[in-house]
Amino acid sequence: MAAKVLCILTDGVEEIELVTPVDILRRAGAEVVMATPGARGEVVGKMGIRIGADALLSGMDPSAFDALLLPGGPAVAALRKEEGMVSLVRCFGEAGKVVAGICAAPLLMHDAGLLEGRRHTAHFTTQEELLAAGVTPEDLADPAYVRRAAPLDGIADFDPEFFGFSP
Repeated sequence: MAAKVLCILTDGVEEIELVTPVDILRRAGAEVVMATPGARGEVVGKMGIRIGADALLSGMDPSAFDALLLPGGPAVAALRKEEGMVSLVRCFGEAGKVVAGICAAPLLMHDAGLLEGRRHTAHFTTQEELLAAGVTPEDLADPAYVRRAAPLDGIADFDPEFFGFSP
């Protein structure tokens, strides 16, 4: 049975952080449902690209999903204020399900209490808030997984062998 992933999107989402992982997951056979907490089925990303949602979040049952995908961008600030969003993230974490936060989205994971004692990485703009909340610098990055701090930083240094690909 294919994994079922709930992906949250709202206005201001960083398009590449939404479309790329959804594409990769779907190519791998996962069923990905892109849902928005808004009342309309379309969002406008950070760069002005319109993206259709598969469903409204209000109709979703979190227990029907194996994982939660949280793309980043300015949308994260809006999602942090969205009623029920932190509870949704906490629900996935407490159930032992995968919660993937990209860029600034680990702030939602922090709000849900999921980062304490766990190594993680987040966009550099979140560092001040996370450090003020008691996250240690050692928790901010696991060198076994993090190669670059920014999504496009280091494309010229891409190491396919790190991901298991032969050149």
